[in-house]
Order: sequence, then C-alpha cells, then structure tokens
Amino acid sequence: MLDAAIVAAVVFAASVIGALARALLPYLRARAAAEQSGEPMPPYQQRYTFTAILAVVVSSIVGILLFPTIIENAPVSTLAAVFVYGFIAGWGATSIFNEVMATALPIKPTPLTPAPNP
Repeated sequence: MLDAAIVAAVVFAASVIGALARALLPYLRARAAAEQSGEPMPPYQQRYTFTAILAVVVSSIVGILLFPTIIENAPVSTLAAVFVYGFIAGWGATSIFNEVMATALPIKPTPLTPAPNP
C-alpha cells in the first residue's frame, strides 16, 4: 500500500511537469522554427502561464482527492502509474484551459504575431 503523502507529492510533481511541458513546448517549437527561418523570435504570452498555474491547481486537487480511493481498490498500484496520471492530467488540463482562453480572449495581432487567416 502506498502512503497517501507520497501519492500526493507524486501527483503534484507530475501535474507541474505536465502543465509546464504543455505550456512551454509549443512556444519552444515556434521559437525554433523562427530561428531556422530567420524570422524574429515570437514573444511568450503570459496568459499561458496563468492557464498552466490553474491547470496545476485543478489537476493536483483532483488527483490528490481521487487517487487514494483508486489505489485502495486497484490490484496493482505503482508510483509510475500515479506519475503518468498526474502528467496526463496536468497536460490535459492546461490544454483545455488554453482552448478556453483562446476562445474567450483571442490574441490581438501585433507586429510579431500576424493576424489569423480568415
């Protein structure tokens, strides 16, 4: 049986890693593409930091509350499974919140962010 505090710590760490990966990887890809094509570097948009923090909070709370019950009833429960769940929850929650933010607050074009094609 896994200790609840260890499970909570693993869920939180995995949620942070998943949320940060989802928030930063698209920006790093755009930056690498701009570097290869010789275009100016795109700015990082701070609103994605907000969605990553919100996703960490939500996925951590859900994971910490949900996982002890699941682990008690699961035939095989490992910290690796807990980590994978936390990572996917952090990644997924960040993706959902990013979509909500993109729909609610569309990015206004600036010289470095071209207007979207209609």
